[in-house]
Amino acid sequence: MEGLSITTDSGDQYKSGYSTGVKNYLLPLDAKITYRTWNQLHTSQSGVSFEFILNEPGSWKITINY
Repeated sequence: MEGLSITTDSGDQYKSGYSTGVKNYLLPLDAKITYRTWNQLHTSQSGVSFEFILNEPGSWKITINY
C-alpha cells in the first residue's frame, strides 16, 4: 500500500503505530480513503478509493486488507 490518504469533512487525523484515525469529528462524517497498491506480479499499480458516511455515533473501526 502506497500513498495512503484519508480526507474527512470534520475532525482531527492522528496516527498510532500502523493505524490512522480521526477524532473529534462531527456527525454525519463524510470520509474518503485512497491509496495505490501493486498487483500480484508487482508490475503495475492500481488506485483504490473508498467513500463512506458515518451517521451514527459509535466506536468505528475500518480495516483494509490488501
